[in-house]
Order: sequence, then C-alpha cells, then structure tokens
Amino acid sequence: MKSSRPIIRKATSSVQGTNQIKARTSTRRNSTSSLQRKKNFPPKGKDPISNQEKTELHVPKRYVKFIIALFLLPVAWSLTQAFFGAFAWVAIEKNFWLTEEFWFFGLGALLWLILFFVFPGLVIVYVFGHELCHAVAVLLSGGRVQQFHFARSGGYVISDRINTWIALAPYFIPIYSIIVILTYLLAAQFYESKVLYYVFLGTLGFTCSFHISYTLWVIPKGQTDIFYGGTFFSLVLIYIVNLIIFSALLIIGSKDISLYNFIDLFLSALVTLLDCFYNLLKKALQN
Repeated sequence: MKSSRPIIRKATSSVQGTNQIKARTSTRRNSTSSLQRKKNFPPKGKDPISNQEKTELHVPKRYVKFIIALFLLPVAWSLTQAFFGAFAWVAIEKNFWLTEEFWFFGLGALLWLILFFVFPGLVIVYVFGHELCHAVAVLLSGGRVQQFHFARSGGYVISDRINTWIALAPYFIPIYSIIVILTYLLAAQFYESKVLYYVFLGTLGFTCSFHISYTLWVIPKGQTDIFYGGTFFSLVLIYIVNLIIFSALLIIGSKDISLYNFIDLFLSALVTLLDCFYNLLKKALQN
C-alpha cells in the first residue's frame, strides 16, 4: 500500500512517508520483523549525488540520537540509584511497607501479574490502550487520526504525522493508570471515603503493573515504534521516562520523602558518577 501519509501500526504494521519506509511487526510470540527502505537508484554511469549535495554535510538523525542516548546513560544510572535508594529508605527506615498505600498498591500489582500469566487473551486490552496512546499523542501534536484499529493479534493507527513522541507514547504513558487517577479525582469530589481510596490504590497498582509487564513483553518482539528513533535511543528514553513516573508515584505515596529530597539524591548520584569518570579519564591520560 502506497501513501504519502505516515502510518503507525502495531501487530501487522507499516510506516510509510515521503521516503516510503515499510516495517512489519507482530504481537505473536514467534514473530519476525523486517525494515525495508525503497530507493530510486540513478541510471548507470550517472553521479547519484549532485554538486550541491556533495558540499552539504548530512548527519542522519539516528546517529545524533545515538549520541544523545550515550549522554543520557549517566542520567539513567543516577535516576536508578535515586529511586531504589529512596524506596529502600522509606520502606525500611520509615516503615513505608506497613502503610495502606504500599499494601493496596502492591496487592493490585500482584493481582495483575497473576492474571498476566493465567489469561494471555487479555492482550487485546493492551493493544487497545497502546493504539489509544498513539492516537492521543497524534492529537496532542496537532495531527489528525485517520484510522484506528485494534484486535487481539495487533492494531494500527493511521495519522498525518509521525515523530519520536508519537512513536514511543505507549511505552511512556500508562494510559489506564491515568484513567484511574482522573476517575478517582472526579469521584472524590462527590464521594469521599476510605473504601474509595483503597479501591483507587488497588486499581492504580493493577494498571501500573499492567503497563510495565506488557511494555517488557512487547519490546523484544521487534516493534516498529522502537526502530523509528533508533533502538538504543528508544530503550534509554523509555527507561528514563518510566523511572521518572514511578519516582513521582513514590514521592506522592510516601509522606517521608519530598521532591527536593529525591532531586538531592539524584544529583548526588550523578556527581559521584561523573567524578568517577573524570578520575578514570585522568588516570588514562597520565598513563
């Protein structure tokens, strides 16, 4: 199928634009993927590059994103240290593991993990949420959604534009968790009780676990979303954004750690790591 419109597809998917890139992936476990790019080669004996093009330096965006991802690795490491350090501190030192927030959130997360392995047919719920994230990202980018399809085997969204934000939105946004939060905030305006709060914590844990489990499940299957901005760049960005989201949940759920404390932990870890790199580089240059 030829089109000048970018197409985002999951499962049996293709991305087509002015450069006619085609890609196919599948949510099935034994899937294969391919990425092909059509080129119109010039007639034999003719220079494929004009004199003007020869004088221009063109650096592929993927190379730039790869370099950006390398610089983001210290950020990812420091965020990891800050998150697990903060979690360990509030859980052990401040007895966060004894709180209602911890137990109801954890029970909801555990319930989903059981369902994930027992009922594989629930993948259609994930596919719908995945494509919905693409569609929402397109709309937030000022684009138009022209087709929306989902099924158990996969789905796709056809839009008039594509970028990194649109391609990776389903891996960033826990869409069902956002729906749960908005529903709770609305319901709390009319009905406020402990039971409602407990249900909210349980469903939030359930949907967060849903997001993480299916994200980890679908990434190794060769999704074209991941290829769009370069696999390495996409994976680093997905990890950082998800860690930021769960760090925010930890800060909100715990009364013993503030945003200021978390940023201080992050910066301390980052400075320590950069200082280590500096000392290693200094020793290498001296030798």
